[in-house]
Amino acid sequence: MRTIITASWFAVLAMSTSYAEKANTVTCTGPLIDISLRPNASMAVIYDAKGGYACAVDRRGSAHALRPCSMGHNCRLVGTYSRKNDTTYVIDRIRSIAVEHQ
Repeated sequence: MRTIITASWFAVLAMSTSYAEKANTVTCTGPLIDISLRPNASMAVIYDAKGGYACAVDRRGSAHALRPCSMGHNCRLVGTYSRKNDTTYVIDRIRSIAVEHQ
């Protein structure tokens, strides 16, 4: 009986986490730029002109996560975020990234 209850709770938690990720998912399509904040801190930013917002990714340890995009390319990023201000989403987890060909 205890095993069934425990398994049920894990299923509920897994579904709620999946739902939360979908609710906090954003897509940005536009040019990738780098912004240096201080010597050891930089952000990669994609500004989505159609949506009027930007997606910011902390570059510390994440340069490989942005491949195949590089500075100046038009990129399409889909990711989850935990915070945002009026026009910028701070990306926590990149779900997909690709170069947009025009």
